[in-house]
Amino acid sequence: MLDKARTIIEATLSKKDKIIVGLSGGADSIALSHLLYSLGYQLVVVHINFHLRGEESERDAMFVENYIAQELPEAASHFVDVDTYSKAKDSGISIEMAARELRYELFEDLRKADQCTWIAVGHHANDQIETALLNLSRGTGGKGMAGMQVVTGRLFRPFLTTWRSELEAYLSAQNLDYVTDSSNFDTTIKRNYIRHQLLPSFEQLNPSFPSSLLESMTHFREEQEYIEQATKHFTALHFNNEEQSLDLRSVEEPYLLKRYLFKYGFTPTQSEDLINSWDNPKTISFITDLAYTEVYRGKLYFITHLLKEYRPKLIIEHWSDPQVGTIHWNSHSPTTLRLHSRYLGKEITVRMGRKEDRFTPFGMKSGSKSLFRYLGEKGLPEYYRPFCPVLECDGEVVAVIPFEVSHHARYQSLEDSIGISFEPSTDSLGAILRNLASNMAGNR
Repeated sequence: MLDKARTIIEATLSKKDKIIVGLSGGADSIALSHLLYSLGYQLVVVHINFHLRGEESERDAMFVENYIAQELPEAASHFVDVDTYSKAKDSGISIEMAARELRYELFEDLRKADQCTWIAVGHHANDQIETALLNLSRGTGGKGMAGMQVVTGRLFRPFLTTWRSELEAYLSAQNLDYVTDSSNFDTTIKRNYIRHQLLPSFEQLNPSFPSSLLESMTHFREEQEYIEQATKHFTALHFNNEEQSLDLRSVEEPYLLKRYLFKYGFTPTQSEDLINSWDNPKTISFITDLAYTEVYRGKLYFITHLLKEYRPKLIIEHWSDPQVGTIHWNSHSPTTLRLHSRYLGKEITVRMGRKEDRFTPFGMKSGSKSLFRYLGEKGLPEYYRPFCPVLECDGEVVAVIPFEVSHHARYQSLEDSIGISFEPSTDSLGAILRNLASNMAGNR
């Protein structure tokens, strides 16, 4: 019995593996723990009391304790009590979600503490099709219709091709009892509504609907695997790891772009807005739960951590900031910029740019322009502009690092100049500044 599950177990697990098993006392967890134990695996069984069903929760704990003593005498065990209601209230989530988060957090903590290789749970084929229909109702697309995976990280689900009726037949053959959660019949819970109301209606239309859907889910998973590989290739082709940017100008696969953006929390609407407006000359920003992003000059910049402001500081020999890089004053190495030597004896301050700053680029013999406008013309995204270092002398911006010095501060000859070299940091801003300055030098 349970031949399909046995095949999956033996193909995935090693006999040396130590396995955490979630044991609620229900049919699926009893069958899973008994099967793994009978196959000779070393188990650490975990029962979590969520204190959601009063005396029934206490009954389940006592049942599991007796079951372990009788059927799994050599297995280690943990009985854990959690406050699910407080978790839900503190996190602002549903009771169901709070229980799920608590369950997997505890499983992972115990897996590490007990040096286990896997966390095995008893999700079965019925759970799989219920998940697909639940995801369909939420509009999760093909990825949601693919359902759960047998292996997700260290989480192992060997029963995904095994029906609940097969598990119950196994338990009957082994003379094993199990407990039933009364909340499983509460149809105000979405999954229970699908199980008791929706699925019977589908089966009236097609008696083989559950098995047909399970087979279709196999095809969905195969398609998702193909799309995932295509998305990885897309990422390698268009994503700049140093800058944390995505070049939109050469993207020819809008669907793969949407798949990529989904990983950063973009909604379908945000993805459509980005695709339709990426060539807008102005900065366009998108805020998701996972990142702040800006689109500028055909590139999408992912700002996953906010930069810290730095204070003005006189430069003597060098100036450094881990976000930006290092400026070397009066450097004899190949330099990025050269100032007139009259600034050698003056106080030069390195500071962040300010919105009110003005700058006179080389060639502009009279007047000046906004510093941030200048940086925008060089291609620097709006968020990063205040963090680009400037050199100030006597209240005037005499250089914008690493782009150029002011028209009024340029040298007349190499012998009559001060070398300023710039080493960009390994942070995203450092990479962006380096690449923009390099492009600027190449276009001169």
